[in-house]
Amino acid sequence: MLPECDTLAEILVALVNGHIQSETEPLQHSCYQNIKELLEKDSRKSEHCLLPLLCKQEGFCADVVMGLSLCEWSTRKLHSEYLTEIAKKDVCSKVAVVLKFSQLKINKNLNLSEILLKLFENNTGNLYEWIKADSLLGQDPLSEQLRETVVKPAIAESVTDVFNLRLNDNGIEILSKYLKANTDIEKNENYVVVKAFLKLKKALKSGDAKPFFKALSVLVKDENKLNIADYVEQKLQSEAESSQQKILFDIAVSSLRKNILLSEDIYFEIKDIHSVEMFSKAGPKANAAKVAREAAEAAAKEILETVSVATSTNKVFAQQTENSISSIEIFLYSFVGGYSKGADKFVLTYLSGADEKTVSLFEGIVKNIKPQSKGLFSKLFKK
Repeated sequence: MLPECDTLAEILVALVNGHIQSETEPLQHSCYQNIKELLEKDSRKSEHCLLPLLCKQEGFCADVVMGLSLCEWSTRKLHSEYLTEIAKKDVCSKVAVVLKFSQLKINKNLNLSEILLKLFENNTGNLYEWIKADSLLGQDPLSEQLRETVVKPAIAESVTDVFNLRLNDNGIEILSKYLKANTDIEKNENYVVVKAFLKLKKALKSGDAKPFFKALSVLVKDENKLNIADYVEQKLQSEAESSQQKILFDIAVSSLRKNILLSEDIYFEIKDIHSVEMFSKAGPKANAAKVAREAAEAAAKEILETVSVATSTNKVFAQQTENSISSIEIFLYSFVGGYSKGADKFVLTYLSGADEKTVSLFEGIVKNIKPQSKGLFSKLFKK
């Protein structure tokens, strides 16, 4: 039945794997010889379907093929076909197979390092699969070789998977737990991105713009920046409570996802925050026009100062400011239009630390805006 390599043969393989270990040693040996003979016959065919069938399921049949491949038939074509078949398995399955190598008297002419390279060279595993694979390893020489030459380098290469929410939404926590016993991973160049995120998170909590933009400048250059944007949006939104924190959060998401510095809504969001705070502080006798004007100024001041820090920190943010012309125009037309005079001085005062191109960009937009004759707020409230 097995040579047919059909569904019935697959069921038979599962039956053998599930029961052979409880049978007598003579029967096990007889089964071994039968599999060997079947493989011999299959090898003479133009297409070899039996080896993949036997290796599909873990157990006695797959172990027979493994033993033949690495020992008695290590110089035959079956050896390379076996490695090719095992290489198709997922990370943890491959590691489980390799760990069985220690039970065999492998042909001394075989190079274990080369075998491992062939099995794992086209790896498609993610960070979490590799961390799980590491947990399967012991302290024996084979485990250590596998850990140092395959598993840990793969983990180091895939650390940015922490930002892929489709894989896991607790990536940073899982990686941090693994790093407690494997601190050398932190020296890998890929960990720089994870480190930058942690610095950005810390700076957001404190509302400190300078270190925030230093960290963000690393993240925006990474090829996984869209995943990072999703991760920032899900994980850090709750951290942004104050108006300054909300500006930084908005910039992080806009910068990573759209390659712009400011979103179209940020000015209005920040102005509303200040309005609520000021009305609450002033009480029922608050002068609505005055509060509206001061809230607008407070929001504009915060945004302009933040843009100033961003563009003076790294040129990437100066370019993203240029990409934000539409958002900047909405912000400035809304803010400057409410001034009767002095808007240009206000804007340039709080933008004084920005790079020259950014200052010139804002200045050019402001010059084309005609303030209301009595001020927008005066007209609104008839003062």
